[in-house]
Amino acid sequence: MEAVDAVGWASSGILLATITKQVHRQWMAGTSEGVSKWLFLGQIAASVGFTVYSVMVANPIFLVTNSLMLVAACVGLVLLFHHRHRERKKSAPTDPPRARPSAKGRAGVQRRAVWRAATPKDGTARRLWR
Repeated sequence: MEAVDAVGWASSGILLATITKQVHRQWMAGTSEGVSKWLFLGQIAASVGFTVYSVMVANPIFLVTNSLMLVAACVGLVLLFHHRHRERKKSAPTDPPRARPSAKGRAGVQRRAVWRAATPKDGTARRLWR
């Protein structure tokens, strides 16, 4: 291996390690808050272009690096959509529980559920049954 190739492979390793760490952190945090889908879509477009270019100039260092960057961008985008879907599902109101006969009071008398809106510190509105 020539010195030029060693520099290329070392740089490729550093770049891939940082991107992989970021995607891993996003996965472990369970949230993609503050991350735009356009970041990943732009990275995918650029990685496809650079991968094609790497094949055209027959550069294995860039080919491997850009192919793996494409995979990392796809994984990041899938995680982003997964986290957003899960958060939308959590915040969606559920069907109200059915009223049950009260243990206290007369037999056959049912308590009515009271619908109220709660606003936690993060500012999102959630509906709760009480």
